[in-house]
Amino acid sequence: MGPFLTPIQTNILRCHLECNQRIACRLFEFDQDPGECRLWSDDLTTGMISLDIPSKPRSKVGMIQMTSNIYLSLHNQPCDKHAKSHLGFECRDIECNSIYQCLNQAIARFGNAASGGGVKGLSGPWGLHVTSDNTLYVTDYNTDRVQTYSSLSRSGITIAALNRAIKDVFEDNLEYVYTAAIGAGDVFVSPINITLPISRLYPCNLSSIYSPYVIAVDKNGNIYISDFACHVVSKWVSNATTGGVVTGKLNTVGSSNSLLNGSKFIFLDEIHSTLYVVDYNNNNRVQKFFLGVNTTVQPSVFNRRCSIDCALG
Repeated sequence: MGPFLTPIQTNILRCHLECNQRIACRLFEFDQDPGECRLWSDDLTTGMISLDIPSKPRSKVGMIQMTSNIYLSLHNQPCDKHAKSHLGFECRDIECNSIYQCLNQAIARFGNAASGGGVKGLSGPWGLHVTSDNTLYVTDYNTDRVQTYSSLSRSGITIAALNRAIKDVFEDNLEYVYTAAIGAGDVFVSPINITLPISRLYPCNLSSIYSPYVIAVDKNGNIYISDFACHVVSKWVSNATTGGVVTGKLNTVGSSNSLLNGSKFIFLDEIHSTLYVVDYNNNNRVQKFFLGVNTTVQPSVFNRRCSIDCALG
């Protein structure tokens, strides 16, 4: 991969400043003969960066050293206490106070809206899951794979390449990763490398999954799957060969509180024993289910409490 920017400069110190003022820059090379300052972006946190150094003897290479100490004096500090920073911070209103926070940024991509494979590329990112330690999982729909990214790197690692249309990914508290492949009608579990279920059947039945869209897993290992074309959310107990219907009715479309029409996204709230379901086709609603009793979620009023508190001082 080549440099992302090549400005013209007069010496290596000015080339260093060009790199230092750009958040993405990690490595710079100054070629004195044409006066080119070549800037590279990378997020390697371990190992060694190597370059094919040009044969020109007046070419020099340097890198930006990133340490946590340079951020400590600014992060979460009042904006009016510091001069403008180039360390990737911006001022934000947090609980009615203006403090420095990290800039919004793309953490998994090539850049410049480009798409593709490789460790940094994505082509059709669809589902995602973030763990408690800020590990990011992304399903890449057009490349039929699941990528994982640590919180310190934009370089991804492929943990599943399934050659099928992948919709969603979820990691449970035992660090098992569940991948929903709607094109194959199954859920793949790694690193134990098993597939649930064994067969795909239509009309839908409780011994198979036809079109898995989104997955949720509770602390006991029970798997909740929104089966889009079957119009249900099913629950699969650990080691079970058949599932059970949590909500909806197999092969039945409806608009009553007990039926669904194309169940898509789900969210499991274990604290309140609640399951939220996006009821997509024609119903245009979100369903909320408590232990077998369901109600339609109505639009909520925006919470202006912080804005009111700020206005009142």
